[in-house]
Amino acid sequence: MRSPCEPSEPSCILMIYPRSCIHMRTSL
Repeated sequence: MRSPCEPSEPSCILMIYPRSCIHMRTSL
């Protein structure tokens, strides 16, 4: 949970959804 959104992950939109990043990665 503490893992921050990495810039390498384009699907990760920490700008709008900082937590969504983790959810999106798990979805894949």
